[in-house]
Amino acid sequence: LIFPFQFYSLMVLKTDGVDVDKAMIERRYSDFATLYKALKKDHPSLLEKVAFPGKVFGRKSNINPEVIEARQSAFESFLQKIYHHKEVCLHPAFREFFFLPELREATENLKGGELKHSLKLLLNSLHLQMKLCDQVREIIATLSAIVVVHEAQSKFEEAERYATVALELIQEANFSSYLIPLMDTAVKLKWKLQKDKTALEKRLVQAQRTSGIDVDCSFTLRELAVTRFNK
Repeated sequence: LIFPFQFYSLMVLKTDGVDVDKAMIERRYSDFATLYKALKKDHPSLLEKVAFPGKVFGRKSNINPEVIEARQSAFESFLQKIYHHKEVCLHPAFREFFFLPELREATENLKGGELKHSLKLLLNSLHLQMKLCDQVREIIATLSAIVVVHEAQSKFEEAERYATVALELIQEANFSSYLIPLMDTAVKLKWKLQKDKTALEKRLVQAQRTSGIDVDCSFTLRELAVTRFNK
């Protein structure tokens, strides 16, 4: 037998930098339960007063309006309790709940040339990562993938805009494997847009000297994007 299940829609709102849109995801009860159990194990004190809804039984219990309403309220209280704790935001289970499923799907779409759907997932994930303070290196990786998609779509202005944001973040995070590929891509984008690339070219030369990595021996930005989740 296949029993029906309910998706719960989450909307995250916060304006920050280039992030000006709402972010939406849909998750099932089991997703919330997995997150709760992982955080309860590693951060029990944070969840002492959190009442998490238990499982319900019966063929149609999951889609019972009263059950759905009660769960929605409980899930909202649960997330509001945890999201502002930095140690929670950096927890693997938190990242798995909010970001990683869509980022993996976006990466597969990019590999397969499904650029429009990949971009939609990447932009939504970026909004979530920025709103919920994900690790800087992960935000840089998502920005870089967005650059790759925009460039492949010949949307060079958009590609350059996101490359600039990523490079600004790398300055804060010190050296990154994305630095040289991003700079190289940004230089080429400026050339295509007939913009002055002199300063960026100088930074690229300096980065190659500092790192000992020549741009011709480095991964391309697309190679980094499509292998992001390779084990």
